[in-house]
Amino acid sequence: MSPLGVGFRLSFVADGLALAGVLAWIAANLAAYLRAMLNPLTPIEYQRLPVNLLEHLFIRAEVHMSVEAPLPVRTVLESIGFDFSLRVAAMIEANLALVGTLLGQSWGTWEVNFGVYVELPKPFGEILGGPAGWGANLWFLRGSFHPY
Repeated sequence: MSPLGVGFRLSFVADGLALAGVLAWIAANLAAYLRAMLNPLTPIEYQRLPVNLLEHLFIRAEVHMSVEAPLPVRTVLESIGFDFSLRVAAMIEANLALVGTLLGQSWGTWEVNFGVYVELPKPFGEILGGPAGWGANLWFLRGSFHPY
C-alpha cells in the first residue's frame, strides 16, 4: 500500500446559524400546530423558513493529498498506538445565496470561502486543546470573498 494518496470531496455544509434557524422554525410551527389542536376550526399560519437561511448553507469542494509514514515505520508506530498520517487539502466553498445571485435572484448576501490546510493527526489535536479523538487543522491560507 502506498504512503501517498489523492482524492476529491464534494460536500454540503450547514453552519451553526442555519441549524439554529431551522430548529427555531420547526419549534415555532410545531407550537402553532399544537395550539390549533385545541380548536380544529382555527386556521393555522405557519412561519416561513428564515430569509437568510441560504446564506448559511454551503457547497464545498476539496482536493486533497494524504501522506502516511512508509510501511516499515508505520508498523512500528502502530505497535505503540500512534497513527501518523497527514492530509493536505485545498478547499473552496460557496453559499447558496451565490447561486441565487448568479440566477438573478436575491437569496441573501453571497460569500465564497477558500483555503489550504493540513489535517494533523489526532494526538496533535489533543495537544492543541481539541476534544479527545479529534485532530486539528493547521491553515496555511484562509480567505473569503463577499460583497461588503
